[in-house]
Amino acid sequence: VEVFDFGRTARGTYYYVMELLDGLSLDDLVQKHGPQPPERVVPMLRQACHSLRDAHASHLVHRDIKPGNIMMTQQGGAHDVTKVLDFGLVKNVDANADVTKTWSEAIKGTPAFMSPEQILEPSDIDARSDLYSLGAVGHYLLCGRLMFEGTNPAQIFAQHLTMTPERPSEIANREVDKELEQIIMACLEKKRDDRPASGVEISDQLQALAIQRWSQEDAAQWWERVGAALIARRDEKLQVGSLQTIQAEPGFTAP
Repeated sequence: VEVFDFGRTARGTYYYVMELLDGLSLDDLVQKHGPQPPERVVPMLRQACHSLRDAHASHLVHRDIKPGNIMMTQQGGAHDVTKVLDFGLVKNVDANADVTKTWSEAIKGTPAFMSPEQILEPSDIDARSDLYSLGAVGHYLLCGRLMFEGTNPAQIFAQHLTMTPERPSEIANREVDKELEQIIMACLEKKRDDRPASGVEISDQLQALAIQRWSQEDAAQWWERVGAALIARRDEKLQVGSLQTIQAEPGFTAP
């Protein structure tokens, strides 16, 4: 997400100005419309790979890649523009970082999308942890449900550590391209050395797939047919929620 400006107000309060994104998270998309067609999942994942490439090049690991932190929007006449959000848990893994300073590390992230090393060795993760999480996002988009489920985080952690996830083709009620499935499953390898080395590698593999392409015309038709209605319903709920909040404020008088 682009940052346009930053600074301090006259009172010393720090601020920054970011671009305004109007769209839907991938979690909202799946919750409302179920599994997504493979031809649409591919460009979504490729764009997320490009965002992660930039972060990883700066030695930053996101640590919370999940459908709720990836937004699909429209910008500059383009449709299905995918943005990675919320770097609030980002970790600096620069080898030149100052190791003489006191620090502590704990398990951080969203259980359903955390890599095995995030659970076992949270202080020793690298970019390939984000790639595992991205694989879990791809699995979710294709299947319409979480890869692992449980009644508490400990159950989900145990599955990440010991269980091989079901292949999307075994869950989805439609055919899934075998090579796309293989890319997803490679990202979900338990050992990080067995995963793709970078987001660039994943993006190149996705681009080489011989599957039907999701065109800008396809995306534009979806936004015209479905996306506009979804955003209108979301905005209506936001307006109602905002009014309720205002009415709860002391001294507020309804018109």
